[in-house]
Amino acid sequence: MRHRPIGIIYLYQTTRSTKIIMQTTYKLFFFLITVLMLHTSAAWATEVTNLTPKEVIEVVQTVDGLVVLDIRTPNEVQSGHLKDAKNIDFYGRDFKAKLDALNKETPYLIYCRTGRRSGVTIEYLQTAGFQQIYHLEKGINAWKAEGFPVMR
Repeated sequence: MRHRPIGIIYLYQTTRSTKIIMQTTYKLFFFLITVLMLHTSAAWATEVTNLTPKEVIEVVQTVDGLVVLDIRTPNEVQSGHLKDAKNIDFYGRDFKAKLDALNKETPYLIYCRTGRRSGVTIEYLQTAGFQQIYHLEKGINAWKAEGFPVMR
């Protein structure tokens, strides 16, 4: 009957492989923590201001270089939009590519019909590192309900 040799070499190999696995695990853990911290710090750097329709008028008049983004569909935009609004279709295939092409240092006012799509878009822009975002709460529906004019 043959016995399996159990000795220093076997223990050394087991200990060494365990040590390598532990080192790799620690490196991966710290890498993931670092990525998470960088990701969150970019989101924290974004200044998001939720606005009522009345506040939008003031911001449009006072914020230099403000770009107004209407993220509704082209059909929705035909029913009326804010003055000088640039349309980027939320449901368009190239939506994220168009957002990524925007200057991250430019201030943006973002709106949709009710605020849902613009809320999702703002979360994306925060993670992408955009610096200053204004949001028309409750979208263009709130704008129209206040009796403010729309462009056609």
